[in-house]
Amino acid sequence: MVKFKVNGEEFTIREYKEGDEKQLLLLMKEVFGKNQSLTYWNWEYKKNPRGFSILLLLNKEGKIIGQYAHLLKKTYFYGKEYTFFMAVDICIKNEYRGFGLLDRLVNQLPQFHSKKPFLNYGFPSDHILNAYQKVPKYRNSGECAVKLFGLSKKYATLSRLLYFFNKKTKKNSLEIFEVSENNKQDIDRLWNKKKKELKISIIRDWRYLNWRILTCPDNIKLFLIRDNGKIAGYFSVMIKDKICYIVDILLLNKFVTNKNIYKIEEFCRSYYNKKEIRIFITDKLIQNKLLDSRFSLVEFGNFIYYTNIKRNIKILPYLTFIDYDSI
Repeated sequence: MVKFKVNGEEFTIREYKEGDEKQLLLLMKEVFGKNQSLTYWNWEYKKNPRGFSILLLLNKEGKIIGQYAHLLKKTYFYGKEYTFFMAVDICIKNEYRGFGLLDRLVNQLPQFHSKKPFLNYGFPSDHILNAYQKVPKYRNSGECAVKLFGLSKKYATLSRLLYFFNKKTKKNSLEIFEVSENNKQDIDRLWNKKKKELKISIIRDWRYLNWRILTCPDNIKLFLIRDNGKIAGYFSVMIKDKICYIVDILLLNKFVTNKNIYKIEEFCRSYYNKKEIRIFITDKLIQNKLLDSRFSLVEFGNFIYYTNIKRNIKILPYLTFIDYDSI
């Protein structure tokens, strides 16, 4: 617990404790207009297999007026495993903005979690990004703010009709099927192969995907891919506002081909019959294949990080929609 004064008023920073979620849900509704249910909050935070961290800002009456929340992520980082903190739901009540209180919250994170190396990352809006960059830890950490882009493809009625015609005439060795509990070992084996091709990524094993995708209240489906009988990868899909979102995708490099990317696209159009597909992926190999398939780049948002892991490198992990806090 940390106490301090700003303009003569006392504030307190402390960690979350059981029962705070009732005030937090009201706070997020007031600040974001976000009417999140307690069931969803429990899934997002308490059921996260890696855990969570919430630093709370209280006024002199002991009321919660802000939070700096993180979902913990077990991460593969240049051959070693570390804990990453993904910042989510950062908010301060409007009447308390402009006093440097966010700076205080951000600066306290290492104080509460300094025992092990960690990386703190997030996808802040422009005004939150400006606040971050006033904090010395972020301002002095080099090129830690990156503008990210997603990809989108819209389909005219004629192209959709041509697709269904071509679907009957083309053959492909790719097999796509929905994941069940029986595929636990397939997912773990796939991740153990794929991590050797990655530098930095959230660990996408069965334990993580089961929580983040299969038990998610957003009704996301997970599909495995076989190419000539061999597990080639997976992708997951969510429908929102009549748009098909590919919210996660993981392919072994040798299977990242124009043919296979097109087959995944075909499957999504056939299975969901939507006029637009959107995907967010930082992997350049997959990005380039999507651009070959006439997907268009669209601005996604900001990525920012701070780390106490001692490596003089620019950090941009393997990221998809499921590494983001919302769509």
